Amino acid sequence: MKKVIRRINLIRKRFLSVGKILSLLRFRLTNYLLQGLLRLVDLLKTSYSSADIENINHHTSGLRNRNINLPDLGIDALAQISNYYLKHCFDILGSGWARVYYGARGRAWEKKVYSMSQTLKHDLQGNWLRGRINASNLSESNKIWRLIQDENYTPIDWQLDFKSGYRWSERTWYKDIRYGNLPGVDIKVPWELARMQHLPQLAIAYFMAINHITGFMSPEIYRLEFRNQVLDFIATNPPRWGVNWSCSMEVAIRVCNWLIAFDLFHEFGAKFDKDFEKVFFRSIYEHGLHILNNLEWSPFFRNNHYLANIVGLVFSAAYLPSKPEINRMLVFAIRELIHEVKNQFNDDGTHFEASTCYHHLTAEMVIYATALILGLTSEKIESIKNSSRGITFYTPLSSGHDNPFPKWYFPLLKKMINFSICIKRSDGTFPQIGDNDSGRFFKIFPKYRKVSNHMAGKLFLNLKEFDEYCDCEDLWFEYFLDNGHIITAFQGLLNFQDFPQENNLVLNEAALVKALSNLAIINTNYHNLLSSVSNEIGDVEEWVNFQKRIENSPFDPVIFCFHSSRNLRQKMTCYAFPDFGLFIIKSPCLYMAIRCGSKGQNGLGGHAHNDQLSVELTIGDVDIYRDPGSYLYTPFPEIRNRYRSVKAHFAPRYGDAEPGDLYSDLFSIGGDPQSKVLYFGRYGFLGRHDGFGFPVFRHIEILETQVVITDFSPHVQLSKIFPEKVPFSPAYGVILNPSISIMENQNVIT
Repeated sequence: MKKVIRRINLIRKRFLSVGKILSLLRFRLTNYLLQGLLRLVDLLKTSYSSADIENINHHTSGLRNRNINLPDLGIDALAQISNYYLKHCFDILGSGWARVYYGARGRAWEKKVYSMSQTLKHDLQGNWLRGRINASNLSESNKIWRLIQDENYTPIDWQLDFKSGYRWSERTWYKDIRYGNLPGVDIKVPWELARMQHLPQLAIAYFMAINHITGFMSPEIYRLEFRNQVLDFIATNPPRWGVNWSCSMEVAIRVCNWLIAFDLFHEFGAKFDKDFEKVFFRSIYEHGLHILNNLEWSPFFRNNHYLANIVGLVFSAAYLPSKPEINRMLVFAIRELIHEVKNQFNDDGTHFEASTCYHHLTAEMVIYATALILGLTSEKIESIKNSSRGITFYTPLSSGHDNPFPKWYFPLLKKMINFSICIKRSDGTFPQIGDNDSGRFFKIFPKYRKVSNHMAGKLFLNLKEFDEYCDCEDLWFEYFLDNGHIITAFQGLLNFQDFPQENNLVLNEAALVKALSNLAIINTNYHNLLSSVSNEIGDVEEWVNFQKRIENSPFDPVIFCFHSSRNLRQKMTCYAFPDFGLFIIKSPCLYMAIRCGSKGQNGLGGHAHNDQLSVELTIGDVDIYRDPGSYLYTPFPEIRNRYRSVKAHFAPRYGDAEPGDLYSDLFSIGGDPQSKVLYFGRYGFLGRHDGFGFPVFRHIEILETQVVITDFSPHVQLSKIFPEKVPFSPAYGVILNPSISIMENQNVIT
C-alpha cells in the first residue's frame, strides 16, 4: 500500500490535480471490479480463443521470398548455441548456460535459493497436465500437447526463475501474479525465456543445415524443435494464465519473435502441418487480442512498454489475414506507432527515458515495425485504407512505396541512429547511461565471445557458485555492449553504397529489414546523418569566468588530472545531445561521455541513476572510468541502489549525500537536479546541478596532453572521492571479476 501511495504522490506532483487523481482512482476501482468478473469467466470457460484462423497466405506480409543473403553468421558460435537450445539450455540474464526443465534446481543466486520446481514424468497423451492446467483449459491444452508426438521431447518449465529456483504457478490468473516482494526472485528470468528470442536462431541453423555447413545437425531437427517448443508453450501457458501473460510487453516481444522465426523457416523452405499452423496462428491472434485488451497505456505517462505493445500489434495484425477486426487492429497500431515515436523520442533523436540501452531497444522496435509497414502488400494497404480513419498514405520513398509516415518521421528515425553511432567508442561499445536490462527486440544475429568452462566462473562473478554448463568445454556468452545490430538494421532502409564501410558492419540485420520493407529505401544521404557541434553550446563567458568563481570562494576546488603521452586534441570532435543530457568528446586517443540533463520519463527518472555531471573517460587504451552498469532490478533492492548511487559514478561528491532520493521507489529518483550545461565546445565542458540543494559545478578542460576535471561549489567544500569499486556489469545479471574487468586505473590519477 505504501508503494501505491508513493507512486500516486509522484504522479500527482508531476502531472495531476487532486480532481484528476480522484478520477484516476475511480477508474482503477472500476477496472478492479471488471477484473473480478473476467477472472470468474476464465475460471468457468476456456481462455483459448474459438476463432478459426485458417488459410493463411504466407506472403501477405513479411519476407515474401526475398532470397535473403545472410553472410558471415558466426558459424562456430551458432552451431554450438543452437545445440544448447536443442538441449533446452539457456543463458538468461546472467544465469550461465543451464537446462530448464521441471525439477531444475535453483542456482543459489547471491546465496538465495528456493526449491519449488518438482520433477515430473511427462507423456505424449498429456496426462501429466492434469493438476497443472486449470480445469477450464485442460481439455484444449491436452489436445495441443498431443500434437507434439515426439517421445524424446522434454517440456520446458516456463514458469520457473531458474536462477533463484522460485516458481510461479500456471494456475494463477495473470492479473494475480505478484513479484518484487521476495529476496532473490526475479520475474524477468521467466519473462526473458518466454520471449523465445532463440527461435529465429534455430531458423538460421536450419538454413545452415540445409546448406550442409559443418557443425550443424539434420535440418529436420531444428524445424521440429521450433514446432515442439511453440506447442509446448501454447499448451502449458493458456491465455491469461501464468506468469508469461502478466506483462503485455513480454507478450508483444514473444509474438514478434514467433512470427519472424516462422517466416524465416518458411523462407528457407521448411514446411509445417496444417494442425500446427492452425494452433500457431490462433495463438498469434490470441497474443494480439491480449495486447489490445491489456495495453500498458496511461494518459499521463507511457514508456517503452507501451511502444512494445504497439509494435506487437503491428506484427500480429500484419501477418494475420485481412478481416475487418484485424484491419482495425493494424490501423490502430500504425497510428499509435507514429504517435508514440513523436511522443517518446526527443527532437535530437534520443529516447525520453534517458537510458542508452533503452534507446537502443526502442529504436530497434521502431525500425522493424517501420520496415514491416513499408512492406505491406498493395492488397493489405487497400484493405486498411478502407478502415484508415484518417491515416494518410504518402509516397516520399525513392522506391515509390505507399506509406503512412508523415514528413518528420524518417528524419527523426535517422537521428535515432545518429545517436547510436555518435556514442560508440573505438572498441565498438557504448556507455551505459541509466539502466541496462539487456533488452533486445530480436536476437537473430547476436554477438558472442567464447570462454572456456574453466574460466567462466573466474571471469563472471555471478557464475562463481554455478557448476552446470550443459556439459560443454567451451561456452559462448553474449556480448551486449555493442549496438551494431541497430546501426546495421537501419542500413536496410538505406542505399547500402551510401553507408560508410569503415564501420565493419555485417549486413545481416540489414538484409532482414530490407526484405521486410519490400525493398523500400528512404531518401537520405549518409553524409548529412552525423552531426557534430560546429559552434559552442552555452555561453563562452561562463567558461571564461569560472576561474573567477573559484578565486572568490572560501572553498577549495576538487581537481582530477589525467595525463596522456599523445595529443588528445588532434582530430577532436564533439557531439551534443541536450534533450537526452549526454555530451560526447572523441579523438583518436580520447573518449569522454558527460552526463548532464533530464532524469528522463518526464521527470520520474524510472531508469535513471544519480549520475548528473558524471564522466566516462578513456585515454588511449586505458579506461580511467566506465559507468558500472545496473546489474539487476527487483531481486535485491540494496544492490540496485548501490549501482544507481552517485558513489558508483565519477561525479561531484559531497560526503555520503545523494543528489536524488533512491529509496522511496526502485523505479524513480526523487528531487530535481536542475542540471544545466553552461558551456560545451572546443575547450571542453562546464555544467552545474542543484541536486544536493545547492549549486555544484564541474569544469572539464581538454588540453593537448591532459584532461583536467575541476569540481566546485560556492556553498560547501566538496569531497575528493573516486567512485566506489562496484564490479563492472556489462549486462543484466552479469558482473565481471574486477581483476579482469574494465575498471578505473588509479595509476593515471594525480
